[in-house]
Amino acid sequence: MESLADRTPAPPRAARVASPRVRQGREGEGDDVSAYEAERARSGLDTFAGLLSATAIFIGLLGATNFNYSISGTHLEMRPIRIGVAAVVLALVAAGIGGRHHRLAAIAVAVSGACWIIGMAVAVITQRPLF
Repeated sequence: MESLADRTPAPPRAARVASPRVRQGREGEGDDVSAYEAERARSGLDTFAGLLSATAIFIGLLGATNFNYSISGTHLEMRPIRIGVAAVVLALVAAGIGGRHHRLAAIAVAVSGACWIIGMAVAVITQRPLF
């Protein structure tokens, strides 16, 4: 009978067997290996969509405040229809562009829409002009 101490350990083997999947073909044949150019071309448009989303959120929040300033005779008044529609349109354009900031664009649509409704309610309650 053979004891456990007499056994020789098995030689170590590789964790996985490498199987090369290299396709032999002619030069200039086949697809590109990297999609770097396509990603790089979209990055400018993605950045623009992110900026549009952030701007829509900011303008939407301004519209919800319904503020009214007069500085040195210059009257600045946020009207909820003008500001709210601009914020919603910016957010929808950003959502249409999509890209890597699609979640921010969705948040911008929700925030600007909600702020538009809040701004309209505040304008009606305080009897300020809507547009």
